[in-house]
Amino acid sequence: MAVLQKIRNRAGVAIIIFVGVALFLFVIDQDTIIRWFNKSDMSLAKINGKKVEFPEYNDIEYKWNNFFAMQGQRIEQDQLRNLVWEEILQKHLMSKYFEEIGLALSVDEFYELYNGESAPPEYFQLITPQILKLKYANMVAKGFYQPSKFAELEYLENNNSYDIEFIMLAYKNIDNESVKFSEEDLKAYYNEHQHMFMNKKRYREVDYVVYNIIPSAEDSLQAVEKIKSKYDRHISGGLVPTVSEKNLSEMDLLQMGLPENFFNEEVGYLSQILFNNGSYFFSELSEINYVPDSVRASHILIKPNENFTWEDCQAKADSLLALIKAGTEFELIAMTNSEDDTAERGGDLDWFTYGMMVPEFNDACFYGKTGDLLTVKTDFGVHIIKITDQTSPKKRVSLTSVYEEVKFSELTVNNYFTEASHFASENTTGKQFDEAIRKEQLVNYTARLRDLDDKIGQTEGARELVRWAFDDKTKEGDVSVVYNFTDKFIIAKLKGIYEVGPMPFDLVKERIEPKVIDNKKAEKYLADLEKDLSNKMDLNSIAEKYGIEVASANAVSFGAGYIPSLGFEPNVNAVASVLDTNVLSKPFKGNNGVFIVKVVNKTTAPSKTDFSDEQNQAMINFMSRLYSQDQQTDYILEALIQKAKIEDYRYRYF
Repeated sequence: MAVLQKIRNRAGVAIIIFVGVALFLFVIDQDTIIRWFNKSDMSLAKINGKKVEFPEYNDIEYKWNNFFAMQGQRIEQDQLRNLVWEEILQKHLMSKYFEEIGLALSVDEFYELYNGESAPPEYFQLITPQILKLKYANMVAKGFYQPSKFAELEYLENNNSYDIEFIMLAYKNIDNESVKFSEEDLKAYYNEHQHMFMNKKRYREVDYVVYNIIPSAEDSLQAVEKIKSKYDRHISGGLVPTVSEKNLSEMDLLQMGLPENFFNEEVGYLSQILFNNGSYFFSELSEINYVPDSVRASHILIKPNENFTWEDCQAKADSLLALIKAGTEFELIAMTNSEDDTAERGGDLDWFTYGMMVPEFNDACFYGKTGDLLTVKTDFGVHIIKITDQTSPKKRVSLTSVYEEVKFSELTVNNYFTEASHFASENTTGKQFDEAIRKEQLVNYTARLRDLDDKIGQTEGARELVRWAFDDKTKEGDVSVVYNFTDKFIIAKLKGIYEVGPMPFDLVKERIEPKVIDNKKAEKYLADLEKDLSNKMDLNSIAEKYGIEVASANAVSFGAGYIPSLGFEPNVNAVASVLDTNVLSKPFKGNNGVFIVKVVNKTTAPSKTDFSDEQNQAMINFMSRLYSQDQQTDYILEALIQKAKIEDYRYRYF
C-alpha cells in the first residue's frame, strides 16, 4: 500500500507539472519555443557569416504589410517575400558603406520629400533604405568619368567605316558526320569555357509521375441525378439557382454545347439536359434582343470623394445633362467637368465592343439607341453618356442556365491515392522508379526546380515537394512520398543536384558537341586557306577554288558588331578596322565560318576635338543601369551580392 501511495503522490505531481508546462507552452510565443529547442533552425540565411534570424525578417515583413494596408493595396505573398529579402540584402551588404561615409536621412529631409505633410512613422522606416540607396547611387554616379581620350576612341570606333570584300568558307558545308572528335576534345572545350556554363542559382532536377484524379462513372451518375432533380424542380416552378448570360450569338450557343435550333426558339424555350466541359446543364431562353456589335460613345465622369457624396454626383450630373439638352455642347461640358482622361478629347471613348465596359455602362450603351443622353451610376462614379453611333443591330439572346459539375468523390480520391501509394511503396529507388514507368507506360515528366519555386510544371502549391528536393538528406535517385494536390497526386525522383558554379560536364556535353565540331571544321579550313595564301593566290582565285563568290559589305565599323549581309560576326568588324587598304587578312574564325577579308575603301570619321557628346552619352548609359528599379539589373546591389558569401535557407521555411 505504501508503494501504491507513493505512485499516487508522484502521479499527482506529474500531472501538475504536465498541466503547468502545457499552459506555459500555450501562452509562450512559438518562435521562442523553436529558438529554445533548435536554435540553428532559426537562421533564415547567413550573409558574410552573419546570421539573419526570423525576428529580423518578421519585423520588415510586418512593416511592409502595414504600409500596403494603409495604401489600400494588396500584395502577393511571393512579391512581399522578395521585397523583404531585398531589404535584408541591402541592410547587410550596403549599410556598412552608408555608415562609413556618414550617409543618413534626416527627419527634415524626409518631411521635404513627403511634400511638407506629416507621414506615419512606419512610412519613414520603409522609405529610408530606398532613399539611402538612391543617395549612394548619386555618389557613385558622381564618381563616374570618361576621359576625353576614351570618348575619342569610342567616337572613332563608331564612325570610321570600311568597305570590304571577303570570302567565307561556311561550317555548314562540311557534313557533321564526317568530323571526328574525341571525349577529350569535348572536355578540353569545357575546361576552357567553363564561364559559359555557370549556374548563377542552384536548382534540382526531378522526374515525376502524375496521377490525375478523374471523376468515376459513379461520380458522373451522381451529377446526373442532381441535375435531373433540379430540372424537375425548374419545370414545376421550384426555386433553382441559375446563371444568367446575356447578348449571346448563335456561335456562342454552339460553343456552350447547346443545339443548333436553340437560337431560333421563342422566349421560354427549355433545353434538354446536356453535357459540356465537365458539367451537366440545361438552359432556358429568357430574352431576345437586337443589339449592335460595337458602339461609339462619349461620357462625362463625376467622381465622389470625402466632401462630395454620391447624391452630390447625381445632382451635378442631372444639372449638366440639363445644360446639354438645352443646347450646350457635350464636348465643352466634358472638357470642363469630366474627371476622366477622356476629358481632353471631349469625353470621346471611340468604338468599343460588348463587354469592354463595366456592366451598367455597357448595357446603357448597347441597349440604348444612337443619340441617347442618359446618366448611369457605376463603381467609378456617375456618368453622363452620349451614344454617338452604333453598328447595325443583330439578333442576340439571353438565357438562364443551371449547371452541375461532375466532381470526384472522396471514394474516387482514395482509390487514386491507393494507386499512387502502391507505386511509391513498390518503387523506392531511382532504378525501380524508372523501370516501373517503362513497364506501366506512364508519362515521365521532368522539371527543374529553384529553391523558392511554388510549382512543379504547371501545378501550383508544390512547396513541400520542392523542400524535399532541396533537403540535405535527399540524395540523387531518392524517390519521394506521395504529394497531394487539388486534383492530382505526384511522386518524384531526384534526378540531379546542381549547385552554384560550373554545370557538370555530362549535363552540357550535348551543347558542347556543335562547338567542337565547328572548331574541327575551322581547323581544316584554316590550314587549307593558309596554304592557298602561301601559294600567292588572290581573293578571286581562292573563291573560284572553293566554288563560292567574293562577297562585299559597305560601311562596316568596329563599334557596330553586326553586318547586314552576315549577321553577328564581330571578328570581321575587328579585322577590317586594323587592315591596310587592299591587303588580304590572314584566315580567321568567325561564328559561321572561316574568313579572309580585304578592305577596299576606308571612310575616316569627321575630325573634331570636342567629345563632350560622347562623354555625356556614356554617363547616361551608366546612370540608366545604376538607377534601374529592376532588381535583376540593380548593379550596385548585384555587385555586392556577387562578392558576398550568402547562404540562403529560405527554402526550408517558405
